[in-house]
Order: sequence, then structure tokens, then C-alpha cells
Amino acid sequence: MLELQAEDLRESIKERQREAKLSARRDQLLDKQLAEAEAREESERRRLVEDVEVLFTGTTGYVENNSRRPIKNVTCKVMSNVDRHTLVTADACGLVDRGPGGQGWIFLPGAKNVPAFETLRPGSRCAFSFKDLKTEPDQVLVAWLTDDAGHRWQLDQYLHLVRSDDESEYLP
Repeated sequence: MLELQAEDLRESIKERQREAKLSARRDQLLDKQLAEAEAREESERRRLVEDVEVLFTGTTGYVENNSRRPIKNVTCKVMSNVDRHTLVTADACGLVDRGPGGQGWIFLPGAKNVPAFETLRPGSRCAFSFKDLKTEPDQVLVAWLTDDAGHRWQLDQYLHLVRSDDESEYLP
């Protein structure tokens, strides 16, 4: 009788060990699926702003919305590539269009002495002017923008894109 009980106990322990291994494998699979779903979600978020471009001439920064959706609350700063902090903020911003003969870009009437552009429609370009900018070798133009889904992004002139609400520090 004791031998039977001991055998049942050993079988019960083996069964629990098998269940524990199976449960651990299920947990690993679920963790992997959750990570993949999060990566897909982030990729979908990025698609909303991947076609936005930032260009810098040394005195003027341009943000061009080549995406199919509007972007909002666009700001630009010239940041230090070394200490990651602001060198200068924009003096004015506004919509721009090709100049006469299709050469260069000119501000359209309505440029304002404000550091942010409210809504940039698809296919449009806005510019930010920096009057007090001293050319430094470590400077980089950085834009912050909000996509159509309400996510805030940081995009630099090298097209490095990261999610960031913090406009006080450049995240390379």
C-alpha cells in the first residue's frame, strides 16, 4: 500500500514538472508574441511620420511633410551634437514655397515671429529662421512634431526619428 502511494506521489510530481515546463514554454511564447505586437505597433506609429523630412541650410531649417497625414505643433531648434542641449531656438516660422524660377524657397505671406508651426498639411513645407545663429561644427537641426494619432516625435536633419516629448534635450 505504501509503495502504491509512493508511486502515485512520484507520478504526480512528474506530471507537475511536465506542466511547469509546458507553462514556462507558454509564458515564453506569450512574451515573444507580446514583444512582436509591440514592435508592430511602434512600426505603425512610425509610418505616420517616416516621410517627414528635416533640412538645414545653416540659417534656415525646413520641415517637409511628405506623409499622407497632417502633422501638428512643429518646432525646430539648433542643438549641440556634443552636449545635446539647445544652441538657439527659431525666431520665426511660416509656410514656404519655391521662389521665382523654382530656385530656393521663400516664406509665403503670414510668417510669424513664433517658434512653432501649428498644422503642416501633407505635401507642404514650413521653415524656421534662426537669426542669432553662430555656425558651430557640432550643431544639428532638430524638429519636434506631433503625428495625426497624437504621438510626439523628434526628427533631426540626419533623419534620425525617435519618440520624445522632451524638447530640452537632443536624443541622437
